Amino acid sequence: DFVVDATIQRLSTPDTVSMQTTMADDIRRAVKIATLQFSVKGQTGQLTAYRFVNSTSSSWFVPFKDATNGFTTYQAGRYLDLDVDDADSVVTIDFNAAYNPYCAYDPAFSCPLVPPSNVLRMKIEAGEKKL
Repeated sequence: DFVVDATIQRLSTPDTVSMQTTMADDIRRAVKIATLQFSVKGQTGQLTAYRFVNSTSSSWFVPFKDATNGFTTYQAGRYLDLDVDDADSVVTIDFNAAYNPYCAYDPAFSCPLVPPSNVLRMKIEAGEKKL
């Protein structure tokens, strides 16, 4: 139920943004790569994918919040990492692979905050749960 195919809409000009983190004085630079459009249990959703500036990883970083946050999942949201080839127009999102940020376990960690564009109204009842 929580493994879905998403249509990739790449930005014609990738946009570098400053991502706020759980530490006020720590800003992460990330490149907004694409929007991902999908459907879960009949509800449509859209998430923005990023790649961190100066990162050695080629994975796309997809932070998100959903209607389970603060109830059964970590209140600040969860993350997904997606491996996408340049030629792909569709990517499989496995929400079972959603994981908690390190700051869910220790507030001393600085974790990127979920941008408002990545807040889903639906419940994603898959992946890591609340501690």
